[in-house]
Amino acid sequence: MTASARREALAHANSCYRLGSKALRRGDWEAATNWLSEAAERGHPGAMFRLAVAVHRVGAPG
Repeated sequence: MTASARREALAHANSCYRLGSKALRRGDWEAATNWLSEAAERGHPGAMFRLAVAVHRVGAPG
């Protein structure tokens, strides 16, 4: 993978993370889990933590 392709892949993972974080803040659980899952699959270091938060909130009663 070239340096340019790697930067582009990291930028995409970061964009997915940011979109997932915004969805999480507004309570859009489906969008949050979709975006954060994609960010995690692409190797974003903080995505798994945020994804765990989203899953917990979806499964939490009340």
